[in-house]
Amino acid sequence: MSQHRVICFPKYFSSIIIRSLETAVWIFAESGIADHLAAIDAPQTAKEMAQKQGWDSEFLYRILRTVANADNVREIKSNETIEPEKINRVELTEDGRFLTSNHSNRARYLICWKLNPVIKIVSHYLPNLTREDSSKGNSIQQVTNNNESMFDYT
Repeated sequence: MSQHRVICFPKYFSSIIIRSLETAVWIFAESGIADHLAAIDAPQTAKEMAQKQGWDSEFLYRILRTVANADNVREIKSNETIEPEKINRVELTEDGRFLTSNHSNRARYLICWKLNPVIKIVSHYLPNLTREDSSKGNSIQQVTNNNESMFDYT
């Protein structure tokens, strides 16, 4: 039995990794980082991008490294290991171009909506809806404290 628990752990651990990647891709899309990279159309360091936008270069570098795992950007590494956010350059990949605001597929808007933290919070109410009934409203109504139907806004 304990061997089974060890074998199953990677499956659940991968869910945590995927959730972290989703969050990074959402930040990438919501912040318009693909648009900034596409506008220059040349590799940039996180520090260069951060200075132009007034962002934190270390945090931006972490986001860029994470979305590189989703093939949204490609990191061009240098031999230096100290302060890579000032040295390593990133460039937008073809997959990353899908997340620009002017791309014809509008994937950026889908990502911004579907991976939005508020939508994730809504899913936290689903177990209660399963165990109880919907007398307290659906999960969106519970999160927003709004008893009106979401279809009333059309």
